[in-house]
Amino acid sequence: MVEIENSFKIIAGEIIEFDIKPHLDISFSNDFLLAYDIEQEQQLNKEKRLLFFNTSVGIRKKETGELLVSLKALTVFEIRDFEKNVQLIEPNQFSLPREINTSMSRIAVSVTRGLLSGKLKDTYLPHAILPLLPFEY
Repeated sequence: MVEIENSFKIIAGEIIEFDIKPHLDISFSNDFLLAYDIEQEQQLNKEKRLLFFNTSVGIRKKETGELLVSLKALTVFEIRDFEKNVQLIEPNQFSLPREINTSMSRIAVSVTRGLLSGKLKDTYLPHAILPLLPFEY
């Protein structure tokens, strides 16, 4: 088993892009549902020993598919013991131990969830919190 407690540390989390449709006359009845799109990309800066997680979220009206909110967040991790934990495959490809990769991905989603919640706080969608994803529990 890979030790993950000291394998990395988070050093930044910020919103890169945010867009929300102007206030819509939305009735939040019991049958009003939202759909969430989420994508995550990783980029490695081997010189600085940093791993960047770009997490994109879209919130749609489930009934129509209309995009209401889009957000892109960046979470940056410093990888400790770089040579042990990162396997360079090709110039732009790499591999991490699964436990470390999963841990960082969960944290990046959690950071994104918090940033999104803060941005939606004073909008017409204050309760549109990104739900837990299957790999988070």
